[in-house]
Formats: sequence, C-alpha cells, structure tokens
Amino acid sequence: MLVLLVLGGLGGGVYYFQDQVVDLVPEAGDLLTQAGLRHEKPGAGLELRKAGTPERLVINDVDVLVVRGIIANISDRIRAVPTMKLILLDKAGQPVQEKQARPPTAALDPQGTTSFKLLLERPDPSAVEVVVVFVESADAAAIPPSKPPPPSAPAVAPAPAPAPTTMPPAAAITPPPLPAQSAEPTQPAQ
Repeated sequence: MLVLLVLGGLGGGVYYFQDQVVDLVPEAGDLLTQAGLRHEKPGAGLELRKAGTPERLVINDVDVLVVRGIIANISDRIRAVPTMKLILLDKAGQPVQEKQARPPTAALDPQGTTSFKLLLERPDPSAVEVVVVFVESADAAAIPPSKPPPPSAPAVAPAPAPAPTTMPPAAAITPPPLPAQSAEPTQPAQ
C-alpha cells in the first residue's frame, strides 16, 4: 500500500510539474503525450514576433486590415503551427471582431521561422487594437477552405521582412493602434 502511495505521489508530482520535467528531459514530453497526460497549449514552443504595424487599405472599394508578422519555433524540436486568430479590440479592451485563419505552414523545424499575413475585410471601425493568438485546431473546423482571390482583385505585395525583434515568449502579439489609410489598388507588373 505504501508503494502505491509513493508511486501515485511521484506520478502526481510529474503531472503537476510536467513543464519543468519536459524542460529538463525533452523525451518526457513525448511519453506524457502518448500516455494522454500532457496537453500543450496551442502554439507551445512557438513565438509570434511583430514584423510591423498593421495596415488599413482600401482595395476595390473595400476596407481591408492587413496584419503581418513572423512565427518562430523557439524549441529544439519540430512544432506544429496551429490555427491563428486575429482579434480586434475596442478602447475598453473588449473584442469587437475576430477571424480565424489557417497558418502559412503546417509545421516549423527547430529554430525555424515563417512569415504570416492575415487579411480582414471591413474591420470594425471601433477597433483600436489588434491581437493575434494561436487557437486549438478543433476550433478551426469551421474555417472554410481558402479560395484564391478573384482575378480582378489585386494582390497585396508582402512588405520586406525586417530583422526580427526579440520579445518575451508569448502566444500573442499586440501591435499599436491603427491609423486609417487609403491605398489605390495597383496592377501587378507584367
């Protein structure tokens, strides 16, 4: 009976301190996952890095918010990139509009990076702040397959990626408030 209590206590301790155990022994993460005892938060081991201020454009008479950034794998193993959620907040910090989007890639190699670009048509005019977070894959089941833009819609060219800035590990970025801008659509170079 005492042996069962000791083993149960050790198991409970490993479960409670699983993040510290996995940091010390990375293989323990796979074992705990296989045993059904570990459920990592969406985006664990990934970091969202701000690559610039979100832009507001008018494309074909439609107000469009463009948010760009970088996803970095800060771990030493391949990480799945979960669904991303763009959240617009009002002055009180309350969500006024959300959009989920598929990630630009399914997985990132250790220390790998990829850029992302999220587009939101007709952003809520009361929004003053933008937040990007990772969400559970099950939450993404309702995301329709992405469609290519119609031929008459111009593509918004990606901005050159600046050198990444180091931010504390987090699953969200919060760029500064957005100024309203108007841009005329341009035809791609032939």
